[in-house]
Amino acid sequence: MFGRSIKVTINSDGQKVLWVVDDEKTARVVAAVAKNLGQVNAVSVTHYVAGAQETANQSQRVKHRVAITDGSLTLRLTLPPKSVYGIVLGDAAPKP
Repeated sequence: MFGRSIKVTINSDGQKVLWVVDDEKTARVVAAVAKNLGQVNAVSVTHYVAGAQETANQSQRVKHRVAITDGSLTLRLTLPPKSVYGIVLGDAAPKP
């Protein structure tokens, strides 16, 4: 069985945050879905990845904007083996 769990919460800045834990020895590709994002066109998405081969100073950070469709978005994530993958959603662009 694929050892992963997906959790979603709100951080202290009021941003939606999700994270996925992969405790397997091989990389996996998963679809992470965020729903109920409201009436927005896009959000900024910041990715954080920490795997078994990295230290806290080496964790990967990538930020980009993602279009929202019907209040939700789906991200395709490649999880390194033995890793934690975090995503912060922020800076929503409201629909006109």
